[in-house]
Amino acid sequence: MNDIGWSDLAIGSKVDLTKLKKAGRHIRIEVYNVDKEITNDYHLFYSFLKELPARVDMGALTPPIIVRGIPENPGLTGVLVIDYSHISFHAFTDLNRINFDLYSCKDFDPNIVIEHVEKYFGVSRENMIVKQDYRF
Repeated sequence: MNDIGWSDLAIGSKVDLTKLKKAGRHIRIEVYNVDKEITNDYHLFYSFLKELPARVDMGALTPPIIVRGIPENPGLTGVLVIDYSHISFHAFTDLNRINFDLYSCKDFDPNIVIEHVEKYFGVSRENMIVKQDYRF
């Protein structure tokens, strides 16, 4: 199986990882086998973005911003600026896939995020690749 590239890490020679204060979390989720109708459901994604911050004890600083893709790459892309960073997604209609990202300098429970994704998009964890790490 080919490496998906998340393990590729380049660290500058002047960056000392042992001295970094780590606080916060970054979770990336690839969701597969999503119905095409879901990947184009503007209102579903709007509600998804609007409800998630409160579930992880954060607040929204903007309304959700969602745009439609171009005909050659149909789907939706969205972002929400939250009080500790951002939430974003890309929904690919032709691939039946959603790429999701939440970065925060405040820690949160990743299981709450995964459950929120399951609830909204009607998929189980068996249809996900989840990558998470801590950042400073």
